[in-house]
Amino acid sequence: MIDSMKNGVTAYCLTGNSDTTNAAGSISTEGCAHTTETDSGPGAVAEASAITSEGYANSSGVANGTGKSQQDKCGFFTGTDNQQNNAGFPTSSPAITGVKIINGLFKLNAASDPTTPDLKNVARAVSGGLPSFWQDLNAATKAYFTQPLEQVTEVSKATLIALAKRATVERNIREFLAAANGTSPKSIKGNIDAECKQYIGDPNEKTEQMWAELEAARVVDPEKDDGPTTELKSLTEPRILEGLLAYYEAKVAARQKQKAAKITKLETELADQKGASPETECNKISDEPKCNDKKICSWHTDVKNGEKNIANLNQQKQK
Repeated sequence: MIDSMKNGVTAYCLTGNSDTTNAAGSISTEGCAHTTETDSGPGAVAEASAITSEGYANSSGVANGTGKSQQDKCGFFTGTDNQQNNAGFPTSSPAITGVKIINGLFKLNAASDPTTPDLKNVARAVSGGLPSFWQDLNAATKAYFTQPLEQVTEVSKATLIALAKRATVERNIREFLAAANGTSPKSIKGNIDAECKQYIGDPNEKTEQMWAELEAARVVDPEKDDGPTTELKSLTEPRILEGLLAYYEAKVAARQKQKAAKITKLETELADQKGASPETECNKISDEPKCNDKKICSWHTDVKNGEKNIANLNQQKQK
């Protein structure tokens, strides 16, 4: 909570009077108190039963002519142009624009009179202004406590089965089968569910094996130095899993970049070699005598060998 706004030696807090210690000696007794980490620790918040359609059962209004507030209702003063003569946050010079938005949750109707509506009857508050704010807040809070809680779904081998039936998996299977058969993905017919079953298996077949292998897979622990590995199933915190995913995404991207460079190099080499082999050069020559011994064509060799064999055969016939 904001416990004090200082102007010279005059402190402005939810106190009955000002003092020269910036209200440090009277903060707690006058309603404001410093908070600690334990005040914000995990634990029960407002009980759902205490939030009724009328308002907050255990929260009455603040109306104290001495300027003192209840400790659990410590709030903010309204703004003031002259902090010397009026209690409140300065809105002229020095201006604190950040608190203007929340000025009014607790107002000072008089010089030091913090007030709020009776929080037990906010449902009957007239519309507009501060009463309307508490009325809307009560409705939103009550709706939060009354809405049904979502069931947390356990990520398990059943998830693998569900993923296998997604449209993206069906598309990938179609593309895989089409590539294997040399056809278009749209032309693939048949029972895609059966194809999913072939790759994923029934719950008691491949799925359990896949899940066991996935749990036992050793991955880098992003929380430790020197890259030691740990079983994937031992990492359960979302923050660690997000870091792990980012690590492997970057690693896959780097590997793809390396492969792309190799493919580009191979394509360049193939382009350089295309049409440059001795046989290809020789095949461009239509006149046989132009083929010499250093750049001889395979087809030319075959022709010459064939002619020689035919000549030998004719000689044998003549004999």
